[in-house]
Amino acid sequence: MPDQTPTTVALVIGAPGTIVGIFTATVTSADTVTLDNFTDILNAYVIDVSDNSEVTVTLATNVVTITQAGLVTDKILIYAQGT
Repeated sequence: MPDQTPTTVALVIGAPGTIVGIFTATVTSADTVTLDNFTDILNAYVIDVSDNSEVTVTLATNVVTITQAGLVTDKILIYAQGT
């Protein structure tokens, strides 16, 4: 699948210079999700909404890459903190 466009659920200013966001997206394994609100994602927690399990990912700048095997059009929730 191509890069997935997330839906912004909430976006707030955190500690000075940081932002915190909650996003949803529907993904398959190896998809990428670009969080345009961020320049650099410092921390992210990704949850598979279907069973509330944590999804394994890698982070690079403002891109979340899904590394979890076995996802097929699963809805995820991303909690991210960054700049």
